Amino acid sequence: MTLVDFIFLISNVLSFITAGLILFKVNTNRIFGVYLLVAYLVLNGISNSFYLLIQYGYIAYVPYLYKIPAPLTFLIGPAAYLYLRATLYSEKRFHKTDWIHFVPFAIFAVNYIPFYFMPLAEKSDLVGRVIQDMSLVYMHQDGLLPEWLNIGVRALLSIVYIIAQWQLIRKFYKTYPLENVHFIKIKKWVRTFFNAQMGYWLALLVIYIVNGLANYFGAEIVPEFVPASTLLIMSIFFFVLSGYLLMSPHIMLGLNMNLSLPNQSKEEGANTYDQRFFETINEVVLGKNLFLDPNLNLAKVATETKVSQRNIAIAVSDHGFSNFNEYINEYRVKLSVEKIASKEMENYSIEAIAQSCGFNSKATFYRSFKKLLGCTPTEYIKKPQEF
Repeated sequence: MTLVDFIFLISNVLSFITAGLILFKVNTNRIFGVYLLVAYLVLNGISNSFYLLIQYGYIAYVPYLYKIPAPLTFLIGPAAYLYLRATLYSEKRFHKTDWIHFVPFAIFAVNYIPFYFMPLAEKSDLVGRVIQDMSLVYMHQDGLLPEWLNIGVRALLSIVYIIAQWQLIRKFYKTYPLENVHFIKIKKWVRTFFNAQMGYWLALLVIYIVNGLANYFGAEIVPEFVPASTLLIMSIFFFVLSGYLLMSPHIMLGLNMNLSLPNQSKEEGANTYDQRFFETINEVVLGKNLFLDPNLNLAKVATETKVSQRNIAIAVSDHGFSNFNEYINEYRVKLSVEKIASKEMENYSIEAIAQSCGFNSKATFYRSFKKLLGCTPTEYIKKPQEF
């Protein structure tokens, strides 16, 4: 396996890992847009992985899977577009007219039905020939429609959905020129998502053109560095998106454009609703000493405040905290500072102080303490600093 193909493999594995972590580990409160993002990552991962299966002959072990990803590629563009729309406008479900996005997928899924039901022996024979001659992937008619039509429509739709996303983003930011912290974070992510996609699709278009030229005029006219470079660009796409998502999970909360305060415009409401929620959260968290509960989580605070988990997370993020835990731990650290300075705490260990303030881990206490004060609890005790 070449270095570029190995990088391509790692990037695809990373897309699956990221999708799994988002789905099962990140607390996104079952947001509609998150499921679309997971679908987008998985669909890309599946579609691109089959290139390696064919390139290195592994498809021979599972010939019945050949051409399975072909219709799925027509869902990648819609998944990206619908994800952006759901993220920006806080959508919770599909629109009634969204069925139109699935028409190309349905057409080409039907197109390959005869191939899918082809006897396994015949399919294995075809797959064997494809492994020997990769041009058959683009030249051999496996469905009811010629294969060039599949590739042509896919390329055209990639351009259509890139333009549609650009128009969606442009219209949204023109209508809602918001400047709160969470909005700026989402804005940066949306731009990254769009730019990475554009780079990916341009690289894919280059591959289509290169393969077309190679099949028509002969492979020798295409410089070797061209396909390798495009694969590398596609790999970078996954690394950028996966890394961004894993480092900034709060961006998956999206915006919340459905809320506004009385007698305010939607723009004004979107700028101030988080402040109202943050004040409510603070009152309850401090008033009821919720932060002393070592098992405190978003669900418990949501129950006490009557504010949804999503709005709590957005409000906390909009006030400069990386996540909910950082927000709660700041109150715990502040209390620990008071207790360290108190004479009655002289007979207690640092671990006991941490536990009494709501920390269930010494490591978390030390990390939170140092992040807020710039020194460890031990250093603080030896040389008290002004808080």
